Amino acid sequence: MTGNEPARTDLQAVRLGVLSAVIDGDAGLAYRMVLDLLGAGVPFESILVEILGPLQSDIGARWGQGDYRIADEHASTGVVETLIAQLAGSFDRPDEGPRLAVACAEGDIHSLPPRMASAYLLYRGWHVTFLGSSIPARDLEDYLFETGHDTLVLSCTMSPWLQGARRSIEAAHAAGVPVMAGGRAFGSDDTIARKLGADGWSPSLVDLDTRLREWTPDPTASEAGVVEPPDDLARLRDLHPDLVARGLRELRELLAEIGWPQEAVPDVTKEMGLLIRVVGSALLIDDAALITDHVTAQAGLMSHQGAPEEIGPLMLRALDTALADKAPQAAPRCTSPPPWMHSPAESAHPYRGGRSPRTTGSGSPVRTERLQASTATWAA
Repeated sequence: MTGNEPARTDLQAVRLGVLSAVIDGDAGLAYRMVLDLLGAGVPFESILVEILGPLQSDIGARWGQGDYRIADEHASTGVVETLIAQLAGSFDRPDEGPRLAVACAEGDIHSLPPRMASAYLLYRGWHVTFLGSSIPARDLEDYLFETGHDTLVLSCTMSPWLQGARRSIEAAHAAGVPVMAGGRAFGSDDTIARKLGADGWSPSLVDLDTRLREWTPDPTASEAGVVEPPDDLARLRDLHPDLVARGLRELRELLAEIGWPQEAVPDVTKEMGLLIRVVGSALLIDDAALITDHVTAQAGLMSHQGAPEEIGPLMLRALDTALADKAPQAAPRCTSPPPWMHSPAESAHPYRGGRSPRTTGSGSPVRTERLQASTATWAA
């Protein structure tokens, strides 16, 4: 820390001030507060990792706990993304050196993590082009081929979009461009990234710069290491609308059995669609743990927003039924839910007991942990 750099406690105070400005939708005030920190000698990576990253986690937690509507969360996230874009605009993009393209995986709409990565890499002196969210793989391939970028930095935030990540990686390699992967969906080591054909993986923003300077990628070798996807994956994609409909029908029946009105469960159609996509991701990388991990995280969020405590095992039972006839080989081996997920047969029925379906409990430690993870940025 330099002589005039604010102490860590001051950074925490500034984070609260920036959070207040973000909640009020005042991007200009938040920008001026962060500029003051830069002027006081606080490194840009500290602002990203110690202020903006935790701030975004707080915004996500407010939404997950039901304190924010989706519109509130989107508005605040939009302010944070605008702030980061403004800060990145103050850094000169070099004319020389390797050219990086930074993008979300196909299907992934969470653009803030790659926006942060793009700003940080620009700050570190890289020539960076930010492509945004959910770039179709075919367009990505054409773009990288025509523009002559040297590397694709690929972000993936949620496991339903790992199939899109694979298509993005394949597209980049077809254009002769290596891929550095990052984001929460890739997990805590490089296993998933390697299975999907990525040439490298980074666990954090700060680490990203170092790995890009030191790596020696070989896209041909990376593609050779990709396991051929099972036949059921293609069948799963073809049957996606039907499987979602079957899963929803079963879930409605299960909710009715415990006396819980379906209209009290938020975004149930979207959640079932995401779950079917996660099954595809699990087939792709041969890891059924993706399914229970996803259900654990999403059930924690859903229960805070009006779903019953048993929503996790209910979703898994509905999934088993949906897959049983149409895609039996894809049925996950997940008959034992995580410990916090009580079996509906063994649980009290809170709605029958008088608790409103809109009322939320305190949540288990596992839920709290998953909720925090679900709002993290580039696995900082």
